[in-house]
Amino acid sequence: MAWRRTILITDNDPSLRHLVHLTIASDEYLVLEAADGDEAWEVLQTCRPDLSVLDVAMPGRSGLELTRAIGNDPALADTRVILLTANDHEFDVAAGRAAGADHYITRPFSPLQLVRTVEECLGHAGGRAFEPGTDPSRAGRVPGRLAPGAAPLNRVGPAPASARMRGVLDPSRADCYTPPNL
Repeated sequence: MAWRRTILITDNDPSLRHLVHLTIASDEYLVLEAADGDEAWEVLQTCRPDLSVLDVAMPGRSGLELTRAIGNDPALADTRVILLTANDHEFDVAAGRAAGADHYITRPFSPLQLVRTVEECLGHAGGRAFEPGTDPSRAGRVPGRLAPGAAPLNRVGPAPASARMRGVLDPSRADCYTPPNL
């Protein structure tokens, strides 16, 4: 079975989020968005994406803080990080690498470079969303990765209102969903 990979895009600039989303959009990926670092951390904790594409400078937690937090959280151990930012000095790139980023891409960026980098990152991570062509809102339990000793979760209330989620994740792991009219 082919499972969709989950990608979180975080940037406080909505037009850039949209551009990145359009650049990497594919039937193979479920793309989630967050407008700032705090919202991104909420989505990361709830949905555990395969890949996070983060800006460095944004409100709330910075991309570097998020990258370090991802690296320190065992539940996010398989999440790859691409820092996509205008910060292009050698010391910025070194800080991104030191924080644990898998890749550092500076803006303006080549869409082809971004697509290739995403594909490279996801070649190392396991898909954890839902099978393409199915209606995830009607799906039963879908095999997913749980932390040792964790029990599957069922949705008992609405997903976080602040999260701009663009699809449904495995309900046994995160139970994120797309609100109507997004």
